[in-house]
Amino acid sequence: MAHAKRLFFIGIDGMNWPMSSHFIAEGEMPRLKALRERGASTEIFPCFPAYTPTNWATLCTGAYPGTHGEPGWTVTMPDGREVSSFTSCALNAETIWEAAERAGHRICLFNYPASMPLPLKNGCAVDNSFGNPLHPQYSTPERLAEPPEMGRELVERFGPYPLSFEASDLDAWTRRAQWIAEAGRFLMEQHGYTFFYCHFHIIDHLLHLHLAGADPASPAYVEAEAAAHMEVLRSGHRIVDGLIETLTRDAKDTDLIVVVSDHGNSPNQRMVDVNRWLVEKGYLVLKDRAQAAVEKDPALDRNPAISFDAIDWDKTTAFRKPGLGLDLTVNASGEEYERIRNRLVRDLRTWVDDETGRTVMAVVLKREDAYPLGFWGPDVGDVAVVYEKGYAWTTLPDGTALAPGSGANHGPQFPTAHTDFASVLAFITAAGPGVKPGYLRDPAHLGHAHMTDVVPTLCRLLGFDPPAHAQGAILRDFLNGVDASPRRPATTPRL
Repeated sequence: MAHAKRLFFIGIDGMNWPMSSHFIAEGEMPRLKALRERGASTEIFPCFPAYTPTNWATLCTGAYPGTHGEPGWTVTMPDGREVSSFTSCALNAETIWEAAERAGHRICLFNYPASMPLPLKNGCAVDNSFGNPLHPQYSTPERLAEPPEMGRELVERFGPYPLSFEASDLDAWTRRAQWIAEAGRFLMEQHGYTFFYCHFHIIDHLLHLHLAGADPASPAYVEAEAAAHMEVLRSGHRIVDGLIETLTRDAKDTDLIVVVSDHGNSPNQRMVDVNRWLVEKGYLVLKDRAQAAVEKDPALDRNPAISFDAIDWDKTTAFRKPGLGLDLTVNASGEEYERIRNRLVRDLRTWVDDETGRTVMAVVLKREDAYPLGFWGPDVGDVAVVYEKGYAWTTLPDGTALAPGSGANHGPQFPTAHTDFASVLAFITAAGPGVKPGYLRDPAHLGHAHMTDVVPTLCRLLGFDPPAHAQGAILRDFLNGVDASPRRPATTPRL
């Protein structure tokens, strides 16, 4: 098998198959269309939870959250300090760029979570900011890259880098996309780099703001306003296609080009406040049950939450772990711990939304049974949950635990949540040496690819061993010469 000489890995946060296919059909994404026609594609089942840091960590390690150690937005270090999951020290697994460097590749990373501080001897990383004020930016205009002189050279050649701007500023997104594409192409063509890995966050930002207004399946959809929301999403996909086109303009037949996302997005049908439910059920006790008791503390959560100071810890037996995770903590020990945990699992599994008649939770597992979710290790809470499709976390200061849906989201719900227009599933399109042309995986026969499968597959196509902690499988059906069609005969033979 001929191996690719160079890699262009283009990570687009939040992009999903149904929506990108819609804009391809409209003629808005000709470059992505061309890649799909000459390459192989499939939707991807994200790791739980379908969050940004969790799945970009998997997309650079090939490991499950229990192994790479980033199931949420912050990580507790061995010395007890809390750090953002967007710093490389938070990762607990080896990355594909470390494996690639051993194989002789020169690495350049752009805006990729957990890429700085840079753990490479002969590579560069540009912009490790996430643009979220709740997570301090690692990068600054003065220290845009590692090594710093690379950032200065790129700014001198391509102008100031748009480091921080409003999520709805399409002009700024266009400038960032073209800056990354031009700078990446320059490093690959002029500096001899052979391994390009980037993350670009535009689609996820725009979906949170506009999907509910554009998708008729959303409770918040208003027909008279839908066209305006749709045009913003269309513009975002045009910007992505422009990034792909500019970056890969000089690509060769020996290059591997990969477009991949970490998750998709789907309109919220119902909103869930687990801690409020715990208050209703008597697990979580407030010092004053009548008070709203909410605070906005980035160190605990990304949204207002029940204040820890407002909780009566002597009477509280369970609470939702801060940080938008999927786990709950039981505040007890010994036989009482197991008794409370058994009751909590039962109550969560039988929690019914009276408005819809549906159960709120799709999966409820004790921590020792959470292996199918990719959860293990000391950071897992006592009970792990996955919300039902269409249900998303929120905080409801009026004291209720359930409310009508608003906005759009990804994360705690089952990743197969979808509408005709959007899906929480991620996707990958790969084109280059060794990749089957014009191939679309059939999930009804082979199942969805898993997020852990991407890194081992890239390593196979590039011809080096996966990183040490990789746990996924090679997508063999993507490979030229592999026939993965159903084998069962149409007519039962005489036995």
